[in-house]
Amino acid sequence: EELDASSGALDLPGAASRLLAPLLTARGCLLRRLSARHLDRRSVRTLARALRSNGSLDSLNLSSNMVYGRAASDFAAALAGHASLTALDLDHNPLLDGGGAAVAAVLPSTPIRSLSLCFTGVGDAACDALALALAGDCRLRSLRLSGNRITSSGATSLAASLGKLAHLDLTANVRLDGAATAALAKALPA
Repeated sequence: EELDASSGALDLPGAASRLLAPLLTARGCLLRRLSARHLDRRSVRTLARALRSNGSLDSLNLSSNMVYGRAASDFAAALAGHASLTALDLDHNPLLDGGGAAVAAVLPSTPIRSLSLCFTGVGDAACDALALALAGDCRLRSLRLSGNRITSSGATSLAASLGKLAHLDLTANVRLDGAATAALAKALPA
């Protein structure tokens, strides 16, 4: 049910395509939780292709990998319509706003309830995309955005969605100011 390769065991050349992809795409796959670190961009793209035909994963932790640029977009597209994934952790990947927005765009088509994008370089544009997803038919309830480049603008965008979220973590966003705090406080449900 669980594969923990957070030690970097899958960072060997070809490991993702020879081990991980066949495991995820096997008929009757029972793998529910996967943690993998130190994957290069090629391995992330291989994983993305495998996710398209996997229906068993409910938790995916890909913190500290090379999910960025085209790999981030491919990965986000692979999440679209995934029927069972409820928790996604992409902490410590250089997603930036483009990757964060790509993930946000597919949220309404997934059952993801918990999303962690800590220390990924996302900023206000990703917050705008997340707010848009939350305004629609999105199941997200926990959003972690610690240690990013979010300013008052991004926090204000997210403030409108506070009623849908049970947990929002914006710690260590050094660009947040009093205006952001005020906007978030005002939006808190009574």
